[in-house]
Formats: sequence, C-alpha cells, structure tokens
Amino acid sequence: MPENLRTTSAPAKEHEWDIDDNFFMRWDYVLGEMIFAFGKILDETWELEFYDKGKTDKEGFEAMSARIANGTKLFGKYYRNLWD
Repeated sequence: MPENLRTTSAPAKEHEWDIDDNFFMRWDYVLGEMIFAFGKILDETWELEFYDKGKTDKEGFEAMSARIANGTKLFGKYYRNLWD
C-alpha cells in the first residue's frame, strides 16, 4: 500500500468504529491494481514492450512483473470483499 494511503497517514478518526479518510482511496487503489494485473495477464504481448532489437529492459520487466504479482496477491487477499 502506498504510504500516503495508509491508515497511519489519515487524520485521526473521531470514533473507533469510523472509517478513516483514506478508506475509499485505498479500496480504489486495490481495485485498480487488480484490474491492471488482470489486463496485463490477458494481454499475451505485454512482455514485448521490454524487448527492443536484442536489448532487454530487465528492470522495467521486473517492475511490471512485481506489479502484476501484487495485483493477483491483492485479489487473493480481498476476494471475499468484492461482493459486499
């Protein structure tokens, strides 16, 4: 979770049962990462953008792979919350 969206970065809640000011932005982030990951998984050519005439962008490829992995991890973590 990005630092600016964490509960610790939100203003203090008035009551313990209240949601913090970042709650909906956090959920939008999680959904966005899931959608991004599944879009890349469906696109069988996404890896090609990291290869150009024999040159490989290894750092870019690893960053994209990590983001896809994060999106699928978030899907597993929040699967049951998708229908609330």
